[in-house]
Amino acid sequence: MVKRPLFAAAALLAVVCCIISTFFPDVFSRTPQLPDRTSVFITGEVSKVVRKEYADQVYLRKASVMFSGNDSYTEWENIAAVVTFDSPEDDADIPKTGNIMSGECIFREFKTAGNYGNYDEWEYYYSNGIDMLADNVNMQITDHRTDIYRQFLNDLRNRLTESVYNAAGDDETAGILTAICTGDRSGLTEESRTMYRRSGIAHVLAVSGLHISMLGMTLFRLLRKKLRFAFSAVISGVFMVSFCIMSGSSPSAVRAVIMFLIQLLAAGLGKTYDILCAMSSACIILLISEPRNITNSAFILSFCAILGAGLLNETAAAWAQPRSRFGKSILMSLCITMTTVPVTAGLYYELPLYSIFINVVVIPLMSIVLGSGMLSSAAGLISTLSGRFMMGAGAYLVRLISMICGIAESLPFSIIVTGNTGAARTIIYYVLLAVCMFLMKITVRGISSERTALPKTALKRRAVRKAAAAAVISAVLVMVLFLDFRSGTLNMVFIDVGQGDCILLESPAGSVYMIDAGSSTVSNPAGSRISGALKYRGISSVDYMFITHPDTDHCSGVLEMIGSTGSGNEGSLPEIRCILMPSMPDNETCNEIKRAAALKGINVIELHKGMEITDGALRIKCIHPAAEYKSDDINDCSAVLDIRYGDFSALLTGDLEKDGEVLIMDELRTDMPEGNYDVLKVAHHGSKNSTSSEFLELVMPDIAVISSGRNNKYGHPHKETVERLETSGARIYNTQNEGEIIITADGDGIKSIETKR
Repeated sequence: MVKRPLFAAAALLAVVCCIISTFFPDVFSRTPQLPDRTSVFITGEVSKVVRKEYADQVYLRKASVMFSGNDSYTEWENIAAVVTFDSPEDDADIPKTGNIMSGECIFREFKTAGNYGNYDEWEYYYSNGIDMLADNVNMQITDHRTDIYRQFLNDLRNRLTESVYNAAGDDETAGILTAICTGDRSGLTEESRTMYRRSGIAHVLAVSGLHISMLGMTLFRLLRKKLRFAFSAVISGVFMVSFCIMSGSSPSAVRAVIMFLIQLLAAGLGKTYDILCAMSSACIILLISEPRNITNSAFILSFCAILGAGLLNETAAAWAQPRSRFGKSILMSLCITMTTVPVTAGLYYELPLYSIFINVVVIPLMSIVLGSGMLSSAAGLISTLSGRFMMGAGAYLVRLISMICGIAESLPFSIIVTGNTGAARTIIYYVLLAVCMFLMKITVRGISSERTALPKTALKRRAVRKAAAAAVISAVLVMVLFLDFRSGTLNMVFIDVGQGDCILLESPAGSVYMIDAGSSTVSNPAGSRISGALKYRGISSVDYMFITHPDTDHCSGVLEMIGSTGSGNEGSLPEIRCILMPSMPDNETCNEIKRAAALKGINVIELHKGMEITDGALRIKCIHPAAEYKSDDINDCSAVLDIRYGDFSALLTGDLEKDGEVLIMDELRTDMPEGNYDVLKVAHHGSKNSTSSEFLELVMPDIAVISSGRNNKYGHPHKETVERLETSGARIYNTQNEGEIIITADGDGIKSIETKR
């Protein structure tokens, strides 16, 4: 720290920005405090335009936002806004970089995630320095002045992208190549994104330090063969700055360009280039220009990777002293992995086990892929034929890398679901890692003189001891970060799936039960809501999947998880080991579930009254329907589950309505928990046709949970149901308001209730 004051300053600035962003986020944000869907007048300069299939997003910088109410006038200055426009029919109508736009818009509140582990719109835009979102009403270009330089780079990027698509041969390969070469990720398929992320090489799909160092140093060395140092440095520096702007100026790319320029400056001044000082300078510049970068995942991963490559690898290499190039590559990959593991687990709640080895294979290939792609895209500007000729091995290597990723993903334990590691564990992990580095530095002292004096057998024994020590250190760090300390409690989680039901039970023994998984308002609920919520809790599979009845809002996620919907992302979804559902032989959805389950080798069990699962002190009992029960109303066929864990009790009623309630009341009178039920899952999302006063008088729940979607077309929960619940004295929780609802119970009853919102 004393030798590197810049490093200490950068670390201090990062800590301050992190604390403010965590506890006082409004300090860095200028989001107008307005109700959702408020009409405002916006004036701002176009910084970029993102074209999408059905709409365009226009990014405005230095915008002013004006709101005129009945008795007030408010104006916000220097706002970074994203305005959504309908895609114009004529490309000539697309705004250009530098244009000034003004007009009426509808202010839109950021959507916050309903579940832990789900995409949060507010967090995403906050981390990217965006203050507000709006939908266009009648915005017009009021000043056609254009930022010629940036617009040229934007047009060039579009032309290069088109050139790659003409040369690559297929859209999937072209999408990967354009992401690698130009930073344009719009053509990436969801399958490609997921596959590269789950293989631990998603960083190659974003323009980052890898791309900047390859392109920048290659260009500089080529220029040095013909030109003086100063000319070579200036030309390569300008080129890399332009490339960074063209590719979108992500924090990782900006960091890499700053470090590249510092490297050139150090060489020009005859100074020693210090990677940590350069990294610290980049960190300070990025955080001063936009403090919210501290929450940006690309920023965090980029700097953690540099710490691994520059600080940890330097110490580990002096300690381990690898001789072969392969050994050095493995050590470098391991060091980067060690410094990025907590961040990766914190962002995605899973780790690719074989990423160290995949990176050792893939990174050397990237110079060929990048070079081939850049040459092909440039040549394609002249003619498609020359673009295809220059593509050479690039497209084939992309397909090879995709094949390697596919093979790795099919191997056992390829993905380890870690769950949310939490801030405390992450801090302890990095403290222990710093201690390990300190101990390695101590043991390195005097090692050079000893090495020459020791015989080969002693050197081999030392190498074995070091390998064993490294394994022990790694094991301890992994245990600190990921070891699951179970507390002997039952967790009941009501997952927010919009208009639908999904209830998770985690037993004290570690078994996972799920009751329903579906939505009528959220497409692909398993991928967009349920999977993230489960991964956040460290869950990769469901032992028992209960389907109360086969309505879409109760089973669409199940169909998605077992591959019936053909969503293409089944490999990243939780595995189901057993399905239990009432027998409905004439129901097509039930039959579809059975067929899809049979193809996956999943056992399907007929669920009926009297069936019971015992898991230690946990008991799950089905009290409806009877095996012979028939009804024209599918809702009254809903399975009803009675949950007991010591003195804790819960009643889960599916979409049961009045006739069904009458049937189960006799059963409940014979086996009621002492006093009343702690938790009632309100039937049919709070419909007025369910949860009668007579039923509530018998059940007398302390907590009533309603699972329904915001602004749903049915008006759930109905006012009549809410009034009956209030009269019964129950505390009401609703996923449309509270988001995910987590009830933790021990053997004595409810221990805690936590909500996402």
